Amino acid sequence: MKFPVLAAALLLIFTSFGRGAENDAQNIDAVLAGVDRSGLMRQLQEREQKIEQLSEEEKTALNEARKKALEDPAVKAVLAARNEAAQELDATLRANMLKADPTLASVFEKMATPPAPH
Repeated sequence: MKFPVLAAALLLIFTSFGRGAENDAQNIDAVLAGVDRSGLMRQLQEREQKIEQLSEEEKTALNEARKKALEDPAVKAVLAARNEAAQELDATLRANMLKADPTLASVFEKMATPPAPH
């Protein structure tokens, strides 16, 4: 179970400051299916509380530094690897869940997000 926790940690690194623990939690729900995340949720809440205590100038500085850091090719490469790992994890979890309970196929179909219109 170390890989899902690692994937979640990587997701946390790349979530933006100031969006809120609830939004962060929604972003990682699919990655953490079946994983005890009480510690992770606590970390998200603590981080959000610390951010809320910052001045608007400090929040802006964090967001601006994050935007600039995300432009770096090394950060982009790690982010792409993280996204690929998250997709692989999701596919592996889904396949194993279907192996454990094939009736979940209809549930996954209901949960599928329709493609965005072009």
